[in-house]
Amino acid sequence: YPIILGPKIKCDAKTFISELNSKKIGSRPFFWPIHKQPVFLKMGLFKNECHPNAEYLVNRGLYLPSGMGTTEDEILRVSNAVKNIVTKYK
Repeated sequence: YPIILGPKIKCDAKTFISELNSKKIGSRPFFWPIHKQPVFLKMGLFKNECHPNAEYLVNRGLYLPSGMGTTEDEILRVSNAVKNIVTKYK
């Protein structure tokens, strides 16, 4: 489940993920923007290009754990952790 940290949250996705990891909650960042991927840069593609929306999303977005087998208790545990982290970084 993707979330994007709003401008009032004073941390980036990397920090937020680290906070979740410290609570034994797995998460992952958004996919790295294609214009920043080394394989394409080595090919000479996207040279000196700037895509601010993609860069904003990769710096502020992350995926929370989810799936068909996610229990209500797990959802509550993750949502409470998210609330606590947001409060910490407001």
